[in-house]
Amino acid sequence: PPRSTLFPYTTLFRSEEVWTKTREAFAESLDLIGAQDQAENVRDQLVLGSITIGAYGSNLNFDAVAQEDPTIQIYMNNQARAYDRDFPTDVLEKYIVNTDVSFGSFEDSNSRQLAEFMSRTNTVMHELGHWIYPGASPEDARFGDGDINRTMQELKAELVYRALIPSLIEKGALPGTKEQWAVATLGSSLQILKDNAVDEEDDYFRGAAFHLNRALAEGIVVVDGNRLHITDYDRYFDLATRQAREIISLYQDPQTNPKRAKEWVEKNTTPSDEVKKLIKKLS
Repeated sequence: PPRSTLFPYTTLFRSEEVWTKTREAFAESLDLIGAQDQAENVRDQLVLGSITIGAYGSNLNFDAVAQEDPTIQIYMNNQARAYDRDFPTDVLEKYIVNTDVSFGSFEDSNSRQLAEFMSRTNTVMHELGHWIYPGASPEDARFGDGDINRTMQELKAELVYRALIPSLIEKGALPGTKEQWAVATLGSSLQILKDNAVDEEDDYFRGAAFHLNRALAEGIVVVDGNRLHITDYDRYFDLATRQAREIISLYQDPQTNPKRAKEWVEKNTTPSDEVKKLIKKLS
């Protein structure tokens, strides 16, 4: 086929080089959320990007963008189609005021490529998050083997990595600034809300709602016309740390059981009135 129809292989290889550094720094930073005992679990994971041609396995029914087991695989063309290509202009620029200053114009190819890379790397860090108290660990067993277990695994994966981002930047393991990553992670939550607005029971939707319930309630993120505005980047990542520790503490608490976890999920991830109004703006 013409070269223009192929996913750029140089992007794939550059991404894998960065992701190896990201994985190492991720493992080294887990003490920030009290999960340093999981460093080796994370460090043992191989992160690969691949191009999928046709469907197989679970992809016969779903075009997955990633898997976490037995290795972390990012299906680059599916990821690009589902998330990355729309991320700069249809999510960040359209919905977040801070994008204008943090990224400038997405007509600049460097800004666009950075935003698309951040979209991909959000997925990588989500998958790394699954290896903190992974399935079949004693901590995971506290949630039983029903739906609440899967929900907690996805909440953990979606929320925990955000707390580590400032440390990863400081260690040289992520390109971009803290301000750009705040915009990119907020954009990820908005993209999830928009894509899953009809299903409040969706585990990814619950993660985005948990994030935005608190961010809006604390004035860290405010509505500005038809867009959102991050008012304080330090407070934004402080909230990420508090939310990550809250989730990790549920895994570590011997008193945790499926009933308690379900009550916590209902209380914290049901969208607030502010988030419901926001979802209408996104629709």
